[in-house]
Amino acid sequence: MVWMRDAADAVAMGNCCACADSCDGFCPCPKRVRPRLMDFLRMEDREVLGLLLDRHSQRRRPRRQEQLDFASDREKIDGRSQLEHIFHQNMPVSENREGEASGGLRIYVVTWNMNGKIPERNLANLVDDESARRKHDLYVIGLQEAPSFYVESFFLEILGESYCLVASSVMSSLQLFVFARTALLSFLTDPRSDRVSVGGFGGVIGRQKGAVAVSLRYRQLRFLFLSCHLAPHEGNVEARNAQFARITQSVFARPNTANGCSCLHTATAVVVDEYGLDQPQDQHKQNQHQACKNNTVEGSDLVILMGDLNYRVVGHKTSVGILIKNNLEKLLWPRDQLSREVARGNIFNGFVEGPLTFRPTYKYDVGTDNYDTSSKERVPSWTDRILFKVRHKSWLSVAVQDYDSINSLKSSDHRPVKALLRVNTNL
Repeated sequence: MVWMRDAADAVAMGNCCACADSCDGFCPCPKRVRPRLMDFLRMEDREVLGLLLDRHSQRRRPRRQEQLDFASDREKIDGRSQLEHIFHQNMPVSENREGEASGGLRIYVVTWNMNGKIPERNLANLVDDESARRKHDLYVIGLQEAPSFYVESFFLEILGESYCLVASSVMSSLQLFVFARTALLSFLTDPRSDRVSVGGFGGVIGRQKGAVAVSLRYRQLRFLFLSCHLAPHEGNVEARNAQFARITQSVFARPNTANGCSCLHTATAVVVDEYGLDQPQDQHKQNQHQACKNNTVEGSDLVILMGDLNYRVVGHKTSVGILIKNNLEKLLWPRDQLSREVARGNIFNGFVEGPLTFRPTYKYDVGTDNYDTSSKERVPSWTDRILFKVRHKSWLSVAVQDYDSINSLKSSDHRPVKALLRVNTNL
């Protein structure tokens, strides 16, 4: 039904409507069906045409009103407004004598399913944020389906001498790295790593499923970073939910040795407990072992979750593609499986995400900006996500200052996703 897609494009331009009598411009529909266009469409495609007609009638509304409408749409899905994330403005960063950012801790998070390929160029774009180059306090890099290459040395060369690797966790093709400004090392202690496998073929074809985790202390606060790769395919929603539940129950649930990163060894010989009381290292290890018996996700002050979570957009590729082509991605929110599961209380309880104002990040034809043209015709989806969770009554707050995809990297069928989080503490 090529004419239907052409009709939708014409509707979006305001040149066609549902019947011939009111169409004052070019109409690509065959004459025999023009008077009854809507009757010939499937229900989902009627919905798309209706949305496009509504969009045309409201096209000249002020941008501020459109942003407010977007927040209203999101409220219908997860019950809370994201305006504080959408309109939050960047704050200037200044440093005190100890090297800590007085405007809050700036954490740059990026996740990318590399599809087993190293890009020939532009890999530095994964962390080279032009708006604030090398001004972030922490860089957290989560990779899925990563090939074998010298990740640490590559990114250290890009970030420069003012950064060092403070923790990492690798399980075959599933990898996680945390870099920090050297001026902050005196505030970072007790780095730990863990791995949870839930299947896949990491050692064979580089598609390990599960999670890699890094936990460390920033002052009196415990941070937990998780990079996940969950089950694929649209129909595996319950499998993805079950895998994440297993990850949250298993991560750091067994005795674990500290991460061997040397740049934190000389930072301090004493760690700080949850109440700000200094303890000897051996005593802290005993307390840490006891804490591991509990759910580490619930016990951490801040959890940052990233990865190829593989939740899909439900719909037909044609109708979804029409909305994307007309910059109406926000209308796909109700079809996003992750948002649906959160709204139903099935998964990710307490986690927050910035607004998905960027295009779906999967599945692209490699090397192009075209969505899947193979015979499988996978529906464009936001499979790659970054979420965070702040523990109730914790001494910190988090604001999303940027949440976007990185479209300059096209060597994979996924686009990377980045987030800039401003963490403010009351310590």
